[in-house]
Amino acid sequence: MCSMLMSVIKVLGNFAILLMLTGLQVPARAQDKVTAIVNAVIIDGNGNSPIEDGSIIIRGGKIEAVGSQLKVPSGAEIIDAAGQVAMPGLADMHVHLTWGGEGHDLLGYQRRLNALLYAGVTTVLDTGAVLPFVQQMHQAIEAGKIVGPNIYYVGPLIDSVDPQWPAVSLSMASETQAQKITRYLKNNGVSAIKAYAKLTRPQIVALVNHGKKLGLPVIVDAWFSNGAEHLVTTGLRAFAHTPRRVIDDTLKIMKQNEVQIITTRAVGGIVKHARLRGLSFLQSDLIKNTTPSWLLEKASKDASRALTDKQFANDNFSEHFHKLLQKNVKLIFDAGIPLVAGTDNDGLFTGEELHFELELLVDAGLTPLEAITTATKNAAKLMKEDDKWGTLEPGKRADIILVDGRPDKNISDTRNIKLVMVRGRVIEREKLVLNEQTDLNVRDTKFGY
Repeated sequence: MCSMLMSVIKVLGNFAILLMLTGLQVPARAQDKVTAIVNAVIIDGNGNSPIEDGSIIIRGGKIEAVGSQLKVPSGAEIIDAAGQVAMPGLADMHVHLTWGGEGHDLLGYQRRLNALLYAGVTTVLDTGAVLPFVQQMHQAIEAGKIVGPNIYYVGPLIDSVDPQWPAVSLSMASETQAQKITRYLKNNGVSAIKAYAKLTRPQIVALVNHGKKLGLPVIVDAWFSNGAEHLVTTGLRAFAHTPRRVIDDTLKIMKQNEVQIITTRAVGGIVKHARLRGLSFLQSDLIKNTTPSWLLEKASKDASRALTDKQFANDNFSEHFHKLLQKNVKLIFDAGIPLVAGTDNDGLFTGEELHFELELLVDAGLTPLEAITTATKNAAKLMKEDDKWGTLEPGKRADIILVDGRPDKNISDTRNIKLVMVRGRVIEREKLVLNEQTDLNVRDTKFGY
């Protein structure tokens, strides 16, 4: 044992000598690194007026100080924002990472993770996926093996014995299964439970009750019944979509029960995008730099058809229904019910679609700062982790983006991403641009249901 110890000491000693001779240095521990963002207009994510000429001090992946006239610690790495806006990294709280734009796509996951970061989306909630797949993805990102945003996930949709989406669902025949299902989900690291359309009220109540014991909130997508009173009173945390029917009495009950609404106003496919945005949006760098050519060509073709083929457009998009939900968004907001930004992204326009979501919220009547809050502070509150991230405040995770323009005045300026920081580490955005020469370029499985 003594001789073995001496051998180890000798090896370490030789290694230290080698470092001195070669000039190599052992990197400082991550928790010791200090970074200062200076000369920034700061939007804190709380909805407050921006701080002009502000600074943010970051130490070990967390925010240490925010404000104007801060003293920058000696030896800190300086990032000069030069008047750009510093704001919290954005969160999309309704995505599906197993979808690739047309169907299921498990092999092309890195393209979508890159697209999210490229667009300044530093946190997502996957609301229905193949559980081992999204669990492994989450673990790999946490371990630093792959690059990606912070991921929360629900795993499979909990649906009836005849699930709508079998490949990403777990069937529940009766409420007696709730305990087993919630334990299975908890043991596999989920952050919440997604109760889907065909479940009965007693089944949802059972999931809520057993989920509470394990710290798992329930998010409900009940299709036409989203926002209905008989579901509002189940104890759920949030509805996965903006309700299509909103009345004053139900809004009061929602507020009393602290129910939140994930907005998903951007959902609707290429026809909706084209009808509301024309064709020019396809030229956005956030789309062109992250979308495979085959998918972009198909999107362009379908978008053009949506503007010329009235029947095709009417079959896939209802302007009346869109306006109804826009009206409901404002009614819900005015009732004091928290709105949380989410897109229901299915792999098409990943990342970019969240900026469209924020534009639609402003179109519905929110101010730009109020819209930003839905993708920052409110997103963190949905997970009850607003003490850890979501706003630019001391002690919180340093997920920060720098953008050109003034998104507090023009919400579209959130698109002008210049820098992305996740947990205090600056992401090299140029490396996130899709390279079709090295990308797997495997197309989605056109999975039939």
